[in-house]
Amino acid sequence: MDYAKALELYEKAATQSFNCSVQSWSILSDKIRVNLNYRKVMKRYGKAVSQGDSNAKFNIGIFYENGLGVEVNYGIAIKWCLKAHSGNNDALE
Repeated sequence: MDYAKALELYEKAATQSFNCSVQSWSILSDKIRVNLNYRKVMKRYGKAVSQGDSNAKFNIGIFYENGLGVEVNYGIAIKWCLKAHSGNNDALE
């Protein structure tokens, strides 16, 4: 498999708001150990959240839990994970 090409295509799709591609891009990047720009990933997850993607909400929670591109904040992490679980499409206040 040509991981570099796959990563390029997932990133292109992610910039066009294909929600599943944001997560696939992130997973593939991690698999082949590409250094991710976590702030860039957070922006893409934010866009996916605005389109109702519960997986993106959960992933934002994980980013806050682990300090990926943001400072560790367990309170915000829990809020995002609960929003993902409940299917709440409102943006985090």
